[in-house]
Amino acid sequence: MRWVPSRFNAISHTDSGEMIIYNSYTGAIVAVDEQEKSEVLYALRKGIGDERADIFQTLVQCGFLVPNQTDERRRAQFLHASMHRTDVMHLIILPTEACNFRCTYCYQDFARGHMKREIIEGLKRFLEQNMARLRHLTVSWFGGEPLLLKPMIKSPI
Repeated sequence: MRWVPSRFNAISHTDSGEMIIYNSYTGAIVAVDEQEKSEVLYALRKGIGDERADIFQTLVQCGFLVPNQTDERRRAQFLHASMHRTDVMHLIILPTEACNFRCTYCYQDFARGHMKREIIEGLKRFLEQNMARLRHLTVSWFGGEPLLLKPMIKSPI
């Protein structure tokens, strides 16, 4: 396969000499140290390198190198259009900060706050006003442990 650098790559350098590569399509950011800089720049300029090497695979996986037949402009236009559709909605709702799991890796402070009644009612009004135009609605429950407020989750619109 022939690879080419993504049109969405941006390269910068830190004061300490690291090279930072950012791809605005994938959101990937990679810091490249002094020893790898020439290999990475060569791969990005020429689209070639040892395809088995970790560096090359990282450039491909992060979207810094794309197959030469990729129409990145079209991909970006599709992404933009899908983000601004008015017939699709994804809500992420945090009904409570409370959690009964106490996972050791969690950054939460286990506050006992919960969604106020006026917010719940406002969310219901918002959905009632917008449901008719929606073709697709996704609701993700987030927070400490959302199921601690099961009655709110089960509440009809």
